[in-house]
Amino acid sequence: MAYELFVPATTHGRSGGECGKMAIVSFAGSAEGIGRIPLFEFQRFLETECPEFDKFFYHDVKRRWYHKGIHGLSTGVKDTAAYLQGRLSTYEKVAFLGASAGGYAALLYGCLVKEVTTVIAFNPQTLVHGADLDQEYVDLKPVLEDAARSSDYKRFFLIGDVRVTHRDRYHHIWQCERVEHIKDHVFVIKEYPSSNLKVLRDSGQLRELVLRCLSGIIDTPTVRTEDSVPQ
Repeated sequence: MAYELFVPATTHGRSGGECGKMAIVSFAGSAEGIGRIPLFEFQRFLETECPEFDKFFYHDVKRRWYHKGIHGLSTGVKDTAAYLQGRLSTYEKVAFLGASAGGYAALLYGCLVKEVTTVIAFNPQTLVHGADLDQEYVDLKPVLEDAARSSDYKRFFLIGDVRVTHRDRYHHIWQCERVEHIKDHVFVIKEYPSSNLKVLRDSGQLRELVLRCLSGIIDTPTVRTEDSVPQ
């Protein structure tokens, strides 16, 4: 069973750039599809809205925030970073995307893979716990701080849910706000009434939000001018 899916670019797209020179990588959260079939999140959305990107989709069968690698491809964090580095080394621009545990993975590997310029994370965790996890990466604050110091071109967009009231929940906005101090690199977006992906998709806000964050990669007209997102 495959835990990696590749969908090639199908058009030059909005930017007019050469087809296949840009890539977007989606990390699925911990949910599984029917019959435990890997669920590749954002697949239909990205195929429709980002045709000019080559697209890679990953799923963490062990549900350990991608610390145990991607089944059949890698075995740990550094191993996964090296694998992704090899897969993406020929692209001019790369974006990582994910929600919840997938958002955590997008942030983590967005720091570790040098080609990544943009990360979009919905309800991500930035601090996780587990004795079986790689303790070097359970707290993303120092990882993001190091990436900001060493890679001036990286931008991390965190879309949080202000409706979650219990601080101990992994989707509490605190998980985003604890890294908000990393100015000019980390941008926490709180303006949307819901961070539920289905609600955002059905309302058209998911498209708006993703294209806003990708505006540094593709030439997309700015929809809004909030201070939380650089124009």
